[in-house]
Amino acid sequence: MSRPIAEHELSRILALVPWIVAHPARPKTEVAERFGISVEQLESDLDLVLMIGVPPYSPGDYLDVDDDGEFVTIRLADQFSRPLRLTPAEGLALLAAGRALLAVPGSDPEGPLATALGKLERALDLPEVVVAVGEPTFLEAVRDAAARGERVEIDYWSAGRDELTTRRIDPEVAFFAMGEWYLSAYCHRAEDERMFRVDRIRVFTPTCRLDASGHTIYWIDNVAPKDSDVKLDVKTPDSFAFSGAHRLNDQLELLADVTWWHWSKINQLPLIRTSGPSSGQTLDTLVLDLKDSWRFSAGANYKLSGPLLLKFGVAYDQTPVRSADARTVRLPDSDRYWLSAGLKYTVSKSGVLDVGYSYVKFKDADINNNQTALGRGIVNGTYEASVHVLGIQYQHTF
Repeated sequence: MSRPIAEHELSRILALVPWIVAHPARPKTEVAERFGISVEQLESDLDLVLMIGVPPYSPGDYLDVDDDGEFVTIRLADQFSRPLRLTPAEGLALLAAGRALLAVPGSDPEGPLATALGKLERALDLPEVVVAVGEPTFLEAVRDAAARGERVEIDYWSAGRDELTTRRIDPEVAFFAMGEWYLSAYCHRAEDERMFRVDRIRVFTPTCRLDASGHTIYWIDNVAPKDSDVKLDVKTPDSFAFSGAHRLNDQLELLADVTWWHWSKINQLPLIRTSGPSSGQTLDTLVLDLKDSWRFSAGANYKLSGPLLLKFGVAYDQTPVRSADARTVRLPDSDRYWLSAGLKYTVSKSGVLDVGYSYVKFKDADINNNQTALGRGIVNGTYEASVHVLGIQYQHTF
């Protein structure tokens, strides 16, 4: 059984055929983007184009689609190149239908269809025929939400059930077909793709901004649910260390260490709600995009007298932050140098006193974090930091 063709699908096919005919050997990705559809949907449309022909439907009476997997070309059958003889009524009907097709997103207003309609209009000796496509109230808001990757909440009237429902949807593309504007979106109530007529949307409220993976970047205004539990799963980085020690004599011991940290495994940290009506939704996503790093250190232990041991050390610790663009106010980290000294004093057979001091100097860290696309503004500047660490420990064995 042949599958039914939706009206908006037929309208789209009638619009894309003349464009591909006029632009042969174009990438399918370009064609799909122009008409606001996926490559898979375009390939499905091209399968239908192969069935377009005229009687007696011999091999030469069909449109020819040349699809090599990446590029596509459509060639018209000979029948389509023959001049048509139309009555004035047929010409007017064809002109009005053609003007409506030009309103379909992706149609070329200066392409072959527009040129042919201009010739037809002049042949009919009519005043300019204008097909006005009305715009429903929330059309511009729908387009903006799809372009910005927003999740929205709508009150939608279903004509078939005469019912008004509230839904959260992820708008994908708005298009005009057969006299109406439609919105293709993922509906969280139905947990599937759905088609909505834009003029039947009664209330339209943006809720949150999404990233390319569908994770919530931030909530808009005060529409975020308030009370719920959340979880954040953090996997600590793997590390590989090589350490060595060499005793030169009874008093002096040399130490060295090289450690590699697998920070690049931590790319994003999603914060997920685990209770309430929005359980399972991503509240926020911390984008880190870290790189692997190294730490190099060297030191020495010097036994000054029987109970007293002196300790010295230096270290260089690389930051996992990639660049000034990737640096955030949450993690304004930079390469750092350590200079440490301390002593260990054996008070008695059961008591040991440790004292240590470290000075940590961070390299000046530039930040140029631009998040205007997410509504968060720009942070631009330089971080300067140093740290003094003093530690005292007494250990007593009973």
